[in-house]
Amino acid sequence: MSGYKSIKTLMEDDGSAFPEDLQVDCENDIVVLPFSSGTTGFPKAVMLNHRCMVANLQQISYTLTTTPDDSFIAVLPFFHAYGMSVITYYAFAGGNKLVTLPRFDPGLFLQAIQNEKISFLHLVPPMAVFMVKHPMVNDFNLSGVQRALCGAAPLGETVHEEFISRLNINLFQGYGMTEFGPAGICDAIPANIGSVGKPVPNTLCKIVHPGTTNLMKNVGESGEICMKGPQLMKGYLHNPEATNETVKEGWIHTGDIGYIREDGNVVITDRVKDLIKYKALQIAPADLEDVLLKHPEIQDAAVIGIPDERTGEVPRAYVVRKPNCAVEEHQIQKFMKDHVAEFKLLRGGIQFTEAIPKTPSGKILRRTLRQEFLKSS
Repeated sequence: MSGYKSIKTLMEDDGSAFPEDLQVDCENDIVVLPFSSGTTGFPKAVMLNHRCMVANLQQISYTLTTTPDDSFIAVLPFFHAYGMSVITYYAFAGGNKLVTLPRFDPGLFLQAIQNEKISFLHLVPPMAVFMVKHPMVNDFNLSGVQRALCGAAPLGETVHEEFISRLNINLFQGYGMTEFGPAGICDAIPANIGSVGKPVPNTLCKIVHPGTTNLMKNVGESGEICMKGPQLMKGYLHNPEATNETVKEGWIHTGDIGYIREDGNVVITDRVKDLIKYKALQIAPADLEDVLLKHPEIQDAAVIGIPDERTGEVPRAYVVRKPNCAVEEHQIQKFMKDHVAEFKLLRGGIQFTEAIPKTPSGKILRRTLRQEFLKSS
């Protein structure tokens, strides 16, 4: 490609590109500038320095306890912190075999796991849902997989339990964000179903009232998750205002809602901006999505809040039926009535769709669904 050096040219370097007196300022020299929407919704360049990246790789290594014999598969985008650091950099640092795929193609993905004898899977929730729900999975031998890590978005308890039961693979969750290296919290085996585990080494976690720095008083109370550690970003490039909004007194305010259980494990419920405000109550879309996925004829689902004059907001679901299934709205509404509290019912209706819009890292694009609803209303 014009304007770029080939890999072959770079490999033929006589050493001049790596002088012996090269000075690296681990605190200030930036390694990568991945982009993140952070807590404001606008793309920002995240400044990750050497100290941040190396510290986080050490933290991940202590938590995942893999060996050089483990083999990984990389299908998540490398421009995303999960694919870039937790998968790629981690594999390079550990000398692990890393099989890369250009995109998530279900058949190709399963075939690569089988043929390349992948032992450790890195997943996001939509991939876990696929492996639980799709009959194609039965056509492949996945017995070489010993463990699987799921991140980027909360994984519902239903899918988590079905994954372990159906595939006999130890699945556990991790949590983080681009601005935090990215790994901040990670579970272990055996998994604490419904939890992302405990903070990785040298990391502090606290729960505060959303929009403030005031600590929640009691264990189990939901609030905004804040973290502090050596993997914290240097800041947003050329954007000190956004940096100061996100990082306060050395703590990063994640914009995610969750709580800490009595056993010290952290539970993520949803994003601050995604919570549905029904009357004086708050409804987490992820909770309703987890219930919807329990229905035997539902392949995938997403929930958003839509405006309501009397109550503020009401939940509306977008549902993907399983192949050859014809479940109707009234059947799903009855199912939900049997499984959730009265205030959580899908008063905004149900829209059947062919697919749920998601980011390359697997997060539901609720913003897209809201825009579609506003256009059609």
